[in-house]
Amino acid sequence: MGPAATLTIRWTAISVCSVIAFWPGIDRTFDDFAAGGLLGYMFLKPLMAIAAAIGIARRRDDKVHVHDRESDTIVGALTMAVAVAVSWLLVPRTGVNFELLRVDMLGFWVFVFGACTLLFGLRSTGRYWPIWLMVMALWPGPYRTAVTLLGGGWLAAGIVLLLFAATALGIAAARTIWWGLVGFTATLLIGGVIILFFDAADISGQVMQLVPAIVSGAVVGAVLVVRTVWVTPVNTVLRPTRPPIVQRPYKSALLVVAATFLLIVVADPPVVDFTPSDGPSAAGPLFGQDIPPGWKLYKTEQYDWCKPYFGDGCTLTRQRIVTTDVNPDWDDKGRRRYAVIDTLRTFEPQSLRVYPVEAMYDVTNGRQSPKVPLDLGAGVSADLCTVIDDDLLVTWTNLRFIWIRAGAYERVTVLTVDNHNPDAPFPDLRMSVENRALLAINVMLRGKEVVSDFNSQYKDRDLMTVLGNDLVDYQLDEVRS
Repeated sequence: MGPAATLTIRWTAISVCSVIAFWPGIDRTFDDFAAGGLLGYMFLKPLMAIAAAIGIARRRDDKVHVHDRESDTIVGALTMAVAVAVSWLLVPRTGVNFELLRVDMLGFWVFVFGACTLLFGLRSTGRYWPIWLMVMALWPGPYRTAVTLLGGGWLAAGIVLLLFAATALGIAAARTIWWGLVGFTATLLIGGVIILFFDAADISGQVMQLVPAIVSGAVVGAVLVVRTVWVTPVNTVLRPTRPPIVQRPYKSALLVVAATFLLIVVADPPVVDFTPSDGPSAAGPLFGQDIPPGWKLYKTEQYDWCKPYFGDGCTLTRQRIVTTDVNPDWDDKGRRRYAVIDTLRTFEPQSLRVYPVEAMYDVTNGRQSPKVPLDLGAGVSADLCTVIDDDLLVTWTNLRFIWIRAGAYERVTVLTVDNHNPDAPFPDLRMSVENRALLAINVMLRGKEVVSDFNSQYKDRDLMTVLGNDLVDYQLDEVRS
């Protein structure tokens, strides 16, 4: 059997096992792409890796290949164990941060690296170390962070992806440092022109994200192929000329199949609850909600930091309200109750999955209770929970629901605090991908107990039920009137 057939069989086996083992996560990525999310770039990663790998494979390699099959087996088996541990232990612990981090896709590339080590050998696999660094650095957590640091939106997403495409083509062209810079720069220039044209033409969405990287990579890649076939010697054209170092990897293949089987039996990744209700058919206030009778608005605040996370057209409003009369059922000392209404309005619903309500608040040492479902009437479903802040020594009651209002998605969050004084602290509206990722890593390593409260008394449940129902009814009454 020739080298080309041998490589084809082994790569087919690796590809099939990888897809089968991680199919739930791949299917979720398809769903994100179909819903207009950012993760469509993940389907370009294999193409970028192949382009870079062809370039590395065509370079002269005069080193003596010292083959140590025991090292291959040890490293490959340990890597497979890490891939299984990621799916079995880390992914279930990500909870509401699953869509933000997508650790399962990091585990996918760890699995592929381990399979290559077992079937091709550690030295052969390690020769492509720039590619392994690139694909593992491009998992959703770092990618979303980079996009956010550039201001968010589809323009930033296209720029970040173009930088990685240019890196891949630079690796492919780098027979020398000079040619590597040429490949990187050419890809960057071609893609940059396309991005500038799309931006001037007000073209956004996944076209802005994907097309510049695809077109520039295809053009530069085609030039590199022509150069390889026409200019370089015959023994360096695009065909394998040497069989793999590992000649009979039958036992190693069994390890790959065993790891695949273990990953198949893992439960699907956690599903972030996202079921928007039907809201008012007409638009409400420009910012926030209409305040129902029995409550008085005394302060409104706007937050612009939401745009990099939830899209250019989003708004985030905090309305501070207080009861007009004293209700003895809500306070036994004759004090009026205070609350806040936080309204996030966006036209990119997938962002609500990626950044759940917990991510919007600067509560690093908070412990959250289990969610209790509430029916607010008119077909609107809500969740109620409490959050204990161990730094401020207060407990917040949190009511939230999502509805579609005049074509926009609104996530409405109502908060009360067990300190009934006028200066009682409410959680700050502040979000950082980096801090959220660190919190998620802390949970993955230490368990959900560090952020969970299983003894909540839900003291403000009656208040929240009344306020939630009144709030929903008043928005509908305002539309009808």
